[in-house]
Amino acid sequence: MSTITQTVLLATDGSEDAALALKAAVDIAAKSGAALSLVHVYVPELGYAGLGLGLPPEGYVDEHKQRAREILEGEAKKAAAAGAKLSGEYLRAGRTWEQIVDLAEEIEAGLIVMGARGTGAVKRLSLGSVSGEVARHAPCPVLVVRGGKDAWPPSRIVVGEDSSEESRRASELSTALAGLFGLSPLLVRVVPPSLSSRDATPQEEQLVADGLRANEERLRDAADKLRERFGVDCDTRVAEGEAAAIVLEAANSDTNEASTLIALGGRGLGGATRHSELGSTSTDVLHAAAGPVLLVDPA
Repeated sequence: MSTITQTVLLATDGSEDAALALKAAVDIAAKSGAALSLVHVYVPELGYAGLGLGLPPEGYVDEHKQRAREILEGEAKKAAAAGAKLSGEYLRAGRTWEQIVDLAEEIEAGLIVMGARGTGAVKRLSLGSVSGEVARHAPCPVLVVRGGKDAWPPSRIVVGEDSSEESRRASELSTALAGLFGLSPLLVRVVPPSLSSRDATPQEEQLVADGLRANEERLRDAADKLRERFGVDCDTRVAEGEAAAIVLEAANSDTNEASTLIALGGRGLGGATRHSELGSTSTDVLHAAAGPVLLVDPA
């Protein structure tokens, strides 16, 4: 399937969320026919030279590196046992998000999959410190997986759509994923709240109604194009309100909210430019969603 690339990159650290990310990455790679690469990033110890102690003694081992290698090898074994076609295993040292982004560029990954939180020092930091930074700077879509053992595979897919290039790509990738899992994605378009009937004139009310109908028609047209391309039916919904709240409400509309995948353009239904900050909607959804979040930026 052309929208799902040849290579999925799984960023893993052996944590609980990383186990869920491994499940998702293996599943997507197997269903789409993509190869799977793994990366684990660690912070190196300050060696003997850095401490001014000269050459290390015979048999000296960087314990952080050794432990990191064991984590990577263990995750690779799990992926292989689950049926993944492994194309690379990468051990990197340095700042986590930078190493993940750099490797994704090097191997031309088409999708990065990672857990929302890690272990050790990463666990003490905010979500945005790793997952958010990867999503801000990655050269490809990023799937941030969380929600517990029942969060994958997704039972529903909700897509924020605003006619931007980013949301178009998010809709395409989400619909391709929906086809892999036999789902019908819900396309949600959010429009600003209209004037209340108490304040609006009849002419203004008519303009609001016309605007809503126009948005509904454009969204149905987008759904028709996705059906023609992927053979997947898409539901549509146009709602007035605050973008993040509407998208989250759509995702949380049933008892399986943790297994609802939310997809957005990286700018988040309008917002800042790539490589600066995520749009406010993307940031809010990434922090508040109960289940997986897929963020897609322009190529």
